Amino acid sequence: MFSSMPCQGPMCSPLARRHWSRTPVVTLSLLGAALAGGAASARDCDPALTGRPAADGTSDRVLRGFIVGWAVNLAGEEIRWNHLSAATSIVNYAKGTSYDYEGVAVQVVDTSVDNGDVLANPGVLDLNGIEYAQVFDQLLVEFEAHGSTGYSTQQTSILATPELTLHPVSLDLNDGGAPVITKAHIDVWNENEVKFSGSYRCVNCWDSTLLHLYDFPNHYKVSTLQSNRGKARIDGIASPLCEDSVDDPLTGVLSTCSTFNDVTLGDDYACRAVPVKGLGYESAQIAYRPVGGEPPENPEESGGGQRFGAGDELGEVLATMAPEIDGILGRHGPIDPASESFGEPSVKPNQKSEPRRRRPAPPPPPPQDGEDKKSPPENPGPLVAQDRASTAEKGSLFILSKVELRWDHEGQLIQDTFIQLTNDFPENVKVLMYFVNGDPPTEEIDCERAHPGWNWLDNMIELTGNEPTWWSVLTGQPKGVSPFQVLDPID
Repeated sequence: MFSSMPCQGPMCSPLARRHWSRTPVVTLSLLGAALAGGAASARDCDPALTGRPAADGTSDRVLRGFIVGWAVNLAGEEIRWNHLSAATSIVNYAKGTSYDYEGVAVQVVDTSVDNGDVLANPGVLDLNGIEYAQVFDQLLVEFEAHGSTGYSTQQTSILATPELTLHPVSLDLNDGGAPVITKAHIDVWNENEVKFSGSYRCVNCWDSTLLHLYDFPNHYKVSTLQSNRGKARIDGIASPLCEDSVDDPLTGVLSTCSTFNDVTLGDDYACRAVPVKGLGYESAQIAYRPVGGEPPENPEESGGGQRFGAGDELGEVLATMAPEIDGILGRHGPIDPASESFGEPSVKPNQKSEPRRRRPAPPPPPPQDGEDKKSPPENPGPLVAQDRASTAEKGSLFILSKVELRWDHEGQLIQDTFIQLTNDFPENVKVLMYFVNGDPPTEEIDCERAHPGWNWLDNMIELTGNEPTWWSVLTGQPKGVSPFQVLDPID
């Protein structure tokens, strides 16, 4: 399923444990697109600014990507634990608006594996309907066309701006792995059932783009769609139009922000987001090295992939970032990179631990007078596992397709993302998560610093029985995970 190249060159810095390196560093084209929208005249020439220039026509700076995680044992091996649910809240302080979306949950469907048991092939998550549930074969997106006035009145005009986030479900997170590339083949219909074809995106690792900024032919504007709303079917396929692309299922989120212009009250904003629906069944695969697995014999040949904790290079980077993060937001208290819970795995590589098998259930308390002796156990879970990924059920694996930090041109934070994660079971469980920088690496041009891209950082946390937790992506607090900024630190 994966087409990988060995990690070579300067982009293989072990800062965030691993960088993918399938394609060359992006040059002027990316920043040119960002600066063409007016950012060049508005932003200061400061190579120490946080984030990279946004490519959406604003003067903002962004750090974006996605999070994927699954239940594991102490050795970092995936287990059956269909009790996890995740969600995301993206809050824009400058516009005074926010939106939420539910994460995609994938259940373990192998009925021979009990709750808490290790799956058959640790290090390989097969979303094939046999081990984990499958995912959608095609995506179904219902959108408001850019420039639509369908929701407007004589008093208030409303302009909707939809943004589509897509990424392949499959991931190769092993040393020497590479981002998965697929062609998003898109067919579009308008309200009159007229079909439009020819639209596509080369999705390399991850893509999040305003629909009206898609390349020609663009069927997402009122002027071309000829209706206020449209429907799109999206299929991830291999194609010579996208070099090194493979046939792989996609997942994602459609977020839409609307500008309200009232003749009396002035401008206002509102945003919403929904995970993309789909149809059909398709298999995917996620490969990784469990935290307790053996490291490569020669780390240099495999890209120097390793895990860092407080006191080493990553700890030093976090220590330099802490005052800046605390000064920008400061609402979660001080950040202590030296604490054991901050960016440090619960189990070091090669540290021996007992394999996690099903824990015996504690004996029930003696029934009280008048109590039904045959009352059902707490939280029994579904009797039949879901055979396809869902946003309405819990799972052993979750995907949060859009994480976005945003700063203005002066480097002031204007948008944060908050993650919510819940263990809906009365026993503790460990969760291994990968924070992925979805944008490509770029080289230094003019006064804009070079940016790493397509890199990732892993974190392991423990959720106690029935614990709901949350954290800011900017700071990693209060849960104590690594801040997303580790993926694009300021030198």
